[in-house]
Amino acid sequence: MSASSSTLIRGSGGASNITEICHNGDVILAVGPKEKIRVASDFLKHISPVFKAMLDGPMSEGEDLRSKPPNSPITISLPEDSPVAMLRLLRILYGANDLDLTFKAFYDVIILADKYGMTKRLKHFGFGWVRVDPLDEGVIDYYYRECWEKLVISYMLDDNTAFFHVSSCLSNSAGPLVDWVTELSNEPLGLKLALAIWEMRAEDAENYERQRMGLCLDCFKTVKESFLDKGEDCKFEHYHRRW
Repeated sequence: MSASSSTLIRGSGGASNITEICHNGDVILAVGPKEKIRVASDFLKHISPVFKAMLDGPMSEGEDLRSKPPNSPITISLPEDSPVAMLRLLRILYGANDLDLTFKAFYDVIILADKYGMTKRLKHFGFGWVRVDPLDEGVIDYYYRECWEKLVISYMLDDNTAFFHVSSCLSNSAGPLVDWVTELSNEPLGLKLALAIWEMRAEDAENYERQRMGLCLDCFKTVKESFLDKGEDCKFEHYHRRW
C-alpha cells in the first residue's frame, strides 16, 4: 500500500476509516474530533523528541505500547491538534511529497511541527517554500505579498539565509504591511517584522546610493535597540553589510 492511503480497518468495534501513513503501523493518532491516522511508533520517535519521550518513557502511551497484543495498535488522543495539519506534516516527513501548499497551510503545519519538536526536520523540506524568484513586474503586488509570507515562513523555520534574502526584497517594496500584519494570526510577530522592514526602508531612503540591505535573523531575535544592529555574538558578519 502506498504512503498516506485511506483504508477501511475492521476491529472489535466495527469498521472505521483510518488514513495510513505507515502500513501496519502500531500507533493510531486520534487527531481533532474524528480524524484517525495510522503510523509506526519508530517513525514517530525518529521525527519527534516529544513522541519519543511519550513512547519510550514511563507515560501511559509508552506503557500501552510495550504491553499491547501483537497486531493491535494503540491509540494516542490529540484532540486539540489540527487533523489537516497533522496529516500534512506526517506526509511531508514520510516523503509523500505533500509540499504544494498555500501559505496558511504552511503556517499551520509549522506551528504543529514546533509543538512536537519537528521544525528542524521540516526545514530540510522547506527550501522551495522560502526561495525568492526574480521579480516579475506584471505581478508586482502578488510578488511582494508572497515575499512577506516567505519572510514569516523563514522566521518560523529559523532559516537565516532565506530570512536575509527575503527581507532584502521587502526593503525595496511599498507593500501594505499593516494589512499583512492584521491578517497574520501571530500579530506580535507580524508587527515586529513590519517594524524591521520600515526601519530598512528608512535606512535605504537616507542612503539611496547604496544597495539594499537585509535582516539577520539571529540579531532580529536578540538585539534590542535597532533591528539593523549586529549583536555581540553574531557569526553572520556578511548579513550586516550592504549588497
